[in-house]
Amino acid sequence: MLEGHVLNLHNGFNRFPGNTQLKEIRITGGIGKSVCWRQTLVDIFNCPAVSVSGEAAVTGAAMHAMWCYFFSIN
Repeated sequence: MLEGHVLNLHNGFNRFPGNTQLKEIRITGGIGKSVCWRQTLVDIFNCPAVSVSGEAAVTGAAMHAMWCYFFSIN
């Protein structure tokens, strides 16, 4: 189940326009405390996964909504 969630994130990331390359994944909240989650992200996205303090779920949701809005009107 864990791997399925990360593969779904990876699939969505691969749909971004252009050739976007990740340098690092920053993880907040409980997921950042889990060695298993971090290693799964590293293995699938092939870049470092760094745990940072704070909670950024709302910022990520806002960025996603903005991306969807701007790419849906074209």
